[in-house]
Amino acid sequence: MNKYWGIPLLIMTLLLSSISFLSTANSTKKEYLFPITLITDTLPPINNDIIAYVDAHLHQKVGYGECWDLAAIPLNNSNAKWDKKYVFGKLLNPRKDSILAGDIIQFEGVVIKTRHGNSLITSYLEHHTAIIYTVFGNYRYRLAEQNTSNLGRKVGFSDIDLSNLVKGNFMIYRPTK
Repeated sequence: MNKYWGIPLLIMTLLLSSISFLSTANSTKKEYLFPITLITDTLPPINNDIIAYVDAHLHQKVGYGECWDLAAIPLNNSNAKWDKKYVFGKLLNPRKDSILAGDIIQFEGVVIKTRHGNSLITSYLEHHTAIIYTVFGNYRYRLAEQNTSNLGRKVGFSDIDLSNLVKGNFMIYRPTK
């Protein structure tokens, strides 16, 4: 018998036992404190390739440092089917389709207003491409991106809540072969 047989079970038990829920007095909505996709979703191989590419290039400039380069290069490396412009695979409907890490999001004329305490923060994504790195819940993602005011031309992360969208459009694509 392998002496390590219980380790995967122990890890899964620890993860499941650490699930906590958030709720408010006026709401029955529950949200996980960590992304459920870490346990329940199996990523398509091409999505895994894209996430591995991001991990390998974190804090580095990819290509010319344009936002588009971070999606284009791993798609090309994986021999994905895409139009070499801004259609990065199969168009998804976030209301009906599961969104996964490694999916690609394209923003066009997006304005997001988020309240933090007494402050209202407005974010603009006029024409921007990013990779969904983590799915936190409906319309809430951690993005891997570059060529932003916060990150410069190096790969990094930012969190976004698209339920606060007030203007513009976004499209989410599942990379395909």
